[in-house]
Amino acid sequence: MIFDTNSSNSFRCLLLSLIVFATTNVANAQLVVISFDETEAPNLFLEPTPLSNEFSSLGVTFEGPTKLSGGAILNDSSFSVSARSGANFLAFNGTPGAAFPSGGFPIGPETLLFDTNITEFSIWAANVIDGAADFSAQGFLGNTLLDSTTVSVSNPYEELSLSSSQGFDRVVLTGGSSVYVFDDLSFRAIPEPSAFAFCGVLALNG
Repeated sequence: MIFDTNSSNSFRCLLLSLIVFATTNVANAQLVVISFDETEAPNLFLEPTPLSNEFSSLGVTFEGPTKLSGGAILNDSSFSVSARSGANFLAFNGTPGAAFPSGGFPIGPETLLFDTNITEFSIWAANVIDGAADFSAQGFLGNTLLDSTTVSVSNPYEELSLSSSQGFDRVVLTGGSSVYVFDDLSFRAIPEPSAFAFCGVLALNG
């Protein structure tokens, strides 16, 4: 029986690629941590603009409900709740009169868009108003909801976490009160597979 050497090599490479991808892809996934202390921040909504692409180099972009609205990074010095780490957090204020100089409003929901799909997501939320309120996080791939969580949040902080082996490309955060903050965001991005490129090299040289 005669075997096609190139076909045999291609099959072996494909099998190797699948094994390598399955065993190392999750292990090598990059954990990204954002504390919101990476930049200087004011302490009032009268000064900042909504958070947008300031962390795009880390693979995430933020969007509010409109182009001019959304959460803003503020210093905790004028709040009744402290930042969970450092001195800054992502803050929201839906009370009458709270507005940005640009004309937008510091309100949610807040959408996080990821350059690369993520398998794990975590952020900590605190309600600045007295009492507890329900906060939610929803993880989507395209228009498909893959995971969601709702927790009762007061002060101190409670964690909102999501996970999916398929990977999210966006997460939507919704606060349950008029004034609230998020802090210490982390997510694990799926790395681009390299085993298939390796397979192509072997096939060309086989």
